[in-house]
Amino acid sequence: MTPNTLFKTYIDTPGLTRDEERELIQAAQDGCQDAYATLMIQYGPLLKRYAAQAPSHVEKDEVQGTLMLGFVEAITAFNGEDHSTLAATLPHFLKRALSDIGVSASSFTIPSRSLSRWLSILRKADGNIYQAINMAPEYGMTRDTFLSINTALRQTNSLEAVMTAGEYITRSIHIQTDEPVGETDSMLAEMVFETKGDENDLTSREASVLRYAYG
Repeated sequence: MTPNTLFKTYIDTPGLTRDEERELIQAAQDGCQDAYATLMIQYGPLLKRYAAQAPSHVEKDEVQGTLMLGFVEAITAFNGEDHSTLAATLPHFLKRALSDIGVSASSFTIPSRSLSRWLSILRKADGNIYQAINMAPEYGMTRDTFLSINTALRQTNSLEAVMTAGEYITRSIHIQTDEPVGETDSMLAEMVFETKGDENDLTSREASVLRYAYG
């Protein structure tokens, strides 16, 4: 499913029952691209509505791509025990995606090893971003981190450079000179994790900051 198909054409589709939707969500979480496409078409009008709310100075392609990633985040985070349908949680993720549009992502460093891992996962998924998101935990990267790196690269226009560099990336992406991770930095990271008890206890933002800073 491409932005051109979703945002620029009208697709008439019958409504889904709650059980049908939950089955599709489960299939999408398991990596089924057809399930993702069906759900995106189902919620296409809502995605278009949020796209229309984006700042006028932001390019349409960026708005559409960011909202599609927000949609993937909503699918990934959906828990059937807490909510009956995606409609209950999707607006939150789309609003958050819109709030991130146009915000500079160059105020932090993505270490070269994290970039290499991100690219390796993407290549294992044959360039399919949705499949790569679901594969990320198998290769030592959370879905949130994979999505955050992807968004950061798009916002700093660094995605093409990283893809061209190939899997063996030798530098980090940052507006300032990158510095190697030192022993003190590693100790600080360990202290944060110990304070929180476990990585799972970190908020999404805290975990992402740590991974960006320390890999």
